[in-house]
Amino acid sequence: MNRNFKSTNRNFKPMNRNFKSMNRNKIKRDITIYQPNNNDIEDLLMNLNKYSLTNKNIVKSIHFTEKEVKKQTVAEVKITKKKNDYFYPSLDCKDNLFWCWITHHFGSQEYELNKNDLYNYEINKKFEYVSYIRGNKHLLKSLKLNRIKLEENLLDDNGIDLGLFTFICLVHKYNIIYTDNYMYYEYIDEFNNDYIMINKRNNKYGLYIKEKITKDHLESFKKNKWIIESITKPLRSVGSYKVGEIKEICKIMNIDVMKTEKQFRIKSYTKNELYEKIKQHIM
Repeated sequence: MNRNFKSTNRNFKPMNRNFKSMNRNKIKRDITIYQPNNNDIEDLLMNLNKYSLTNKNIVKSIHFTEKEVKKQTVAEVKITKKKNDYFYPSLDCKDNLFWCWITHHFGSQEYELNKNDLYNYEINKKFEYVSYIRGNKHLLKSLKLNRIKLEENLLDDNGIDLGLFTFICLVHKYNIIYTDNYMYYEYIDEFNNDYIMINKRNNKYGLYIKEKITKDHLESFKKNKWIIESITKPLRSVGSYKVGEIKEICKIMNIDVMKTEKQFRIKSYTKNELYEKIKQHIM
């Protein structure tokens, strides 16, 4: 019985091999291998050619990139000009007013080139102006500025003041315009064609950058401002003003000219009282 079973098993094995062989032949018959023709190959190469680094594609890519960058740059400039009429130096520029001058005279790149060593740059530049101060006695006299005080101001840790700023600008032949929330000052020389305009806001100085300033702009800058004659001493002596002038300055500075006394009587402040209010306001 066992012998017969073994014999049967031996006889079955060839059948297994035959079955496997039949399966392989069937699978081979079922698989279809794609053989591309010449037209298919040409179409494939044409599509690949769009992404190849040919001279034509490189030129197209460069032209497209330049066009996009140009569009972006123009848009950025328009947004900047629309958003900011004034340039305010970075917080790491401690001498805010001095850097307004540097930016106007030398260009905005001056900060980028020296931002890692601002302190030494400022000191070296300021020392250059010592010779200007000592060589322009007539200008100092016309501006009523003291030479020694200007030289001391050059090394002041708090930064240069408006008097020294004015002197530096005039040495380099710039007309000067200064404004803040209330005041307007100008120093115009008919022989100077270039203008520099500074605005003070929240104890920070900003440089006007919106557009090139001409004489036609001056009236609009003066509008609703208190026009002062001295940038270092805006308020003259009380005796040099009429009551109407004092009240007009108060109006510009939003200072109330009327006061309420006992029994709710409304009365105007005196000239001297209003003068003191103005004085306190600009200190």
